[in-house]
Amino acid sequence: MLGTPASPAMIPPQKQMTGMLGHPVAENPIDRMFDAVYAHHGLNWQFWKNDIADEHDLALAVAALRPLGYRGMAITVPWKVAVIPLLDEVDAPLDDANVTRFCDLLDEMTRRTETRFLVITHHAVTMARMDRLFGVTMVEQGVSQLVSVDLKKAASLVA
Repeated sequence: MLGTPASPAMIPPQKQMTGMLGHPVAENPIDRMFDAVYAHHGLNWQFWKNDIADEHDLALAVAALRPLGYRGMAITVPWKVAVIPLLDEVDAPLDDANVTRFCDLLDEMTRRTETRFLVITHHAVTMARMDRLFGVTMVEQGVSQLVSVDLKKAASLVA
């Protein structure tokens, strides 16, 4: 079941929601830690732990995130891999100027936190700003192949 509240109406509309999808989550203190950080910085945000027991519930939970107004979500074991096909392109609704701002934000967060991000995109500007690209191509009818390109290595080969 997604979220702790019985219904989204229990959450004030001005409250920004973030959270975690995982299993089990009951004993994890992450919600208290995030809520303390949000309060310390004066943010009207709240972190919800969401116990997702199977892949069917995972698909329903991911589909519900945007309509429920979640601003961010962490995915934990056992769903880190299973969630990938359920994700959508984060930069699809953005124009080029905002895609650039989005990429700048990712660069800054990467520098400050040494976090690695998985970005699903078809946007040329976003792809050009990544360190590595992964894709799937069809080498012949019915035969797919995974392609991986290290953009820094590729650029050094061209130079």
